[in-house]
Amino acid sequence: AVDSLYAYSMVAEYPELTILDESIGDDSLVAYVTNGRRDVLEQMNEYIAAFKESDTYADMVERANIYEFVPDTDIPQVEDGEVLRVAINTGGSGYPYTYYDFNTGEPQGVDIEFIKHFAAEYGYTIQWFDSSWDACSLAIASGEVDVFVYALSQYYAGEVEAMGTCLASDPYFDLDLVLVAQGEAVA
Repeated sequence: AVDSLYAYSMVAEYPELTILDESIGDDSLVAYVTNGRRDVLEQMNEYIAAFKESDTYADMVERANIYEFVPDTDIPQVEDGEVLRVAINTGGSGYPYTYYDFNTGEPQGVDIEFIKHFAAEYGYTIQWFDSSWDACSLAIASGEVDVFVYALSQYYAGEVEAMGTCLASDPYFDLDLVLVAQGEAVA
């Protein structure tokens, strides 16, 4: 059982696998925000409500729910705004959420598009902190970065907040959970 976006990338890489027809549940992605930036969390949650109703979100969902994610490389970027320090991990197995695109030389993916749209809306200039999962987790907990995005499941948000490590945003991307099996799809 995996989320649908990861399942698409698995099946694209391993043609002997197939996604079973029926969803078995759902999940959503959230961003982690350092405790000292509650202002960013409030802006983000305000933005998410409008974002999920937008054509931009619908387009991203459509591009993400295929076998090869095609990134939007035309998202406006603020060059002289307040700096928003964003932790990502492009070295992991984060496709199609957060990955390094060797064609553009930039981080890409669902998480990256979300945070770029948010930053453009609120006038932030993004400063990337690209490191391992552990380093990103420490950076968000210590306040070295403002936001951490990397396919973070809403299911862990409550635990993270209860531990006091950081804050979690409202869900910004909804996912189906599916079963992947070897062979033909079973109805």
